[in-house]
Amino acid sequence: MKPICCGDRRDAELLLAAGSEGLTIDEINPVWLKTPVAPFAAARIEQMPIDIEHIIAALRALQDRFERVVVEGVGGWARADSSRLFCERFGRRDEVAGTGGCAESARVP
Repeated sequence: MKPICCGDRRDAELLLAAGSEGLTIDEINPVWLKTPVAPFAAARIEQMPIDIEHIIAALRALQDRFERVVVEGVGGWARADSSRLFCERFGRRDEVAGTGGCAESARVP
């Protein structure tokens, strides 16, 4: 799952192609912002607030269908901007964060 995509959707399309059959691009990527910048900047530019509850509901819907869900996170666990709130709400304390972003799997708290 790629909760938020900015710019083109190629990586979300690749996830869709690599994943389980029967999923739609909107299930894999529930928020698509066309502006190719950071999500919170794109949301401001497009005047489209990011609805965290919508994203969590989309994740839970996938969890109802599959034993495991791998989620691409945002640019790192401890970010200085408001994306940190998203990562803290969406991830779990025992998740791994690398320089390329945080990746979460399994259950939402």
